[in-house]
Amino acid sequence: MEGTKRIALYISKYYLYRRFLNLLQKDSCLREKLADSELESIPYNVMKRKSQRYYDNWHKVKNDFFKSWTVKPDMWSFCITLEELAANSIDLHKRIHFVDPERPLHMT
Repeated sequence: MEGTKRIALYISKYYLYRRFLNLLQKDSCLREKLADSELESIPYNVMKRKSQRYYDNWHKVKNDFFKSWTVKPDMWSFCITLEELAANSIDLHKRIHFVDPERPLHMT
């Protein structure tokens, strides 16, 4: 069950980032402001860090309301290729393998 929740969260972040990159592809002004390099070379976590206001507010909330916060390994350093961005679907098996490398690519 826990693995299923992680996969669902990963897929949600993946699709959210993919939609965001679609917006950047369509808006050259916004793209210039946020993406100083090729879109497919910017990992999700790096792009997310560009929102300084979000991080400032999040750290304030953590310090004020949550006295201790768990630290987990960063599994959000994925990139989305231009081919994936252009496609209407993803290979879910590859996404599952990314989240859980011990799981085989081809499930039966």
